[in-house]
Amino acid sequence: MNAGPVVYATQANAGAPSEAPHPVEGPFVVPSSSLVYGDNVLAIRVQQSGTTSSDMVMGAQLTAVVSACAPGLTATPAGPGQYRLTWPDPAYQLQTAPTVLGPWATQVGVVSGTVIPVPATGNGFLRLIKP
Repeated sequence: MNAGPVVYATQANAGAPSEAPHPVEGPFVVPSSSLVYGDNVLAIRVQQSGTTSSDMVMGAQLTAVVSACAPGLTATPAGPGQYRLTWPDPAYQLQTAPTVLGPWATQVGVVSGTVIPVPATGNGFLRLIKP
């Protein structure tokens, strides 16, 4: 890319047609400290080398090394229509949702060891979050 800010009309530097494979910029290492709890987005932008260019090549690979995960959530039957929820880290809060896509609601006052009822619909999704 040429020096300066990259905008919609910025053109990539064109190499000779015989250059193959095309130059790769990267790899890039994203430290885990740059990630946040919840959704993280990887955005990729491809710049053409000219306004009449009819071809484009883009490749990407995302590899993650996970060294730690949120604590496990255990649900144990505690009677008819009830189960006991336990998790090892009290810093986490329980959230529930009617579908895996949400909406997610924090269950205020629910701590590890709490007995809760099975949802009337029979369906429910649980997750732990660290506020």
